[in-house]
Amino acid sequence: DLFVGRLGQMKAQLVIQDVRKSEHGPGYAWDPDGRFLIAVQRRGDETDLVIAPVDGSRAPTSLGFGTKDNADPALLRHKGIFRMAWVAKDSRRVRGKPNHRIVWTADWNALELPKLAGIEPTPEGLQESDTDAAAP
Repeated sequence: DLFVGRLGQMKAQLVIQDVRKSEHGPGYAWDPDGRFLIAVQRRGDETDLVIAPVDGSRAPTSLGFGTKDNADPALLRHKGIFRMAWVAKDSRRVRGKPNHRIVWTADWNALELPKLAGIEPTPEGLQESDTDAAAP
């Protein structure tokens, strides 16, 4: 389970349950501004990539990619675009061949990804270089 707390506060808030760590990483990635988290959540025998606000005010929302055996999400923002990368099994497995892992990527407009976490984007949440690329 992934809890977030602030130094000096008595209680940490549960943000995402059943986060899957890997041998290479913690299983989650922070928004560069610290407003939301993306994590690998175990759901039975499967894993799903989910997004949730760091204050725990909203249940995690699936990003709905459908990839299998997800691990090691990373998130960055540059010039109005959020880019997430993560590792997952190759779904095109061929009998008798090794099962490869693929680094997948997905991009969102800097104004759209916070909405998936239930957060309204604000001008303060955009970098100056984000404004031109994020404009409709």
